[in-house]
Amino acid sequence: MRSLMVLIDGWGDEPVLRQAAKSYFSTANLPTFEQLATWGRLHNFSVCAPAAGSKFTQEVVPGSLSCILRLLGVADACQPKSRSYLELLAAGGVLNQSQLVLRCNLVTRDKKGRLASFNGSLALEAQAKVWAKIRQRAGTVVFWPQTGYKNLLLVPDSPVLRNLTIRPPHESLGCPVKPLLADLRLASPETAAFLDWTDQLLQPYKQTEGELGFYPWGVSSKVKLPSFKSLYGCTGAIVGGIGLVRGIGLAMGMQAPLIPQATGDVDTDLNAKLKAALVSPEDFVLVHFNGTDEAAHRRNFREKTAFLEQIDKKFLGPLLQTAKPGLRIVICGDHATSSLTGRHTRGTVPFLAAVWQKQEDCLLKGWDKSLAFLTKGRKANG
Repeated sequence: MRSLMVLIDGWGDEPVLRQAAKSYFSTANLPTFEQLATWGRLHNFSVCAPAAGSKFTQEVVPGSLSCILRLLGVADACQPKSRSYLELLAAGGVLNQSQLVLRCNLVTRDKKGRLASFNGSLALEAQAKVWAKIRQRAGTVVFWPQTGYKNLLLVPDSPVLRNLTIRPPHESLGCPVKPLLADLRLASPETAAFLDWTDQLLQPYKQTEGELGFYPWGVSSKVKLPSFKSLYGCTGAIVGGIGLVRGIGLAMGMQAPLIPQATGDVDTDLNAKLKAALVSPEDFVLVHFNGTDEAAHRRNFREKTAFLEQIDKKFLGPLLQTAKPGLRIVICGDHATSSLTGRHTRGTVPFLAAVWQKQEDCLLKGWDKSLAFLTKGRKANG
């Protein structure tokens, strides 16, 4: 490993919270981060914003898919509209040309049919039983379970469905579900039949908040991304616990090890991620931490800050103890996530660029210069 990007998902928060708490750096105990900062420069950028003089000329909606791909140098025009295909790729699934794939949350609806939660749950024994029945169902709709409330749905392709935008469930709490999914039902009768059938199947498992059901969204077709090596002339690896991140790595020809202990939340095994990064033989390694984003979605600023402290103590600290002088490092966020609203924002996020134990000008003139800094001296293949 010659260079490392530590990507902290959802880093950055509402200015009112930063002001009330002075800053992450004064409220959180981040000694390793502060030590590393003495060897580099700290910047603040919005990855959602255009980058002057680059191929990123438009402002984009804040989200991990677009922002992570931007950081890796994938032009906006080459990016998929939804992350669902990349999650399927990470899960070992195959999508043929006559299919589309959607994300499919298990959600809870209250007595009035409004969305009460975007992350419904079943006891493990009940979940295994229900999932098995769904997988046995004949038809053109294929259910692909992932972890917890997250699943995927493979459905027949259609021009209308391919171009359909469905409001994300985590941004629709309190809204009636029927109108939110009305266009989907019209565009895909097969999906409508699947939803009606699974509603009946889930009836015996009512929760305190209400009834369980599925909420498909985020339509995607099969996509092809440029390889990391073609962009930067070196090999790369991605270490992360969520399907999107591993899927991006696989789609770009990078190594993307499966780490069972990496949960994608604040309970992830930081030591397992550290080991995966240290043993990687690739030139460049990106390590992704998703717990900050999840904590902010839960509107828990304290939990978000506490997880930052754990990253500093259990990942950055041990890593720098073994790092060779000259290791090029960027620690950054992809987008900001508000701990007040639980939503992604276009706010700025920290970017720390440093060369460990070597004096070098680590000025980044924009967020889009991160990979050029990290792969300095390497030459793209074309």
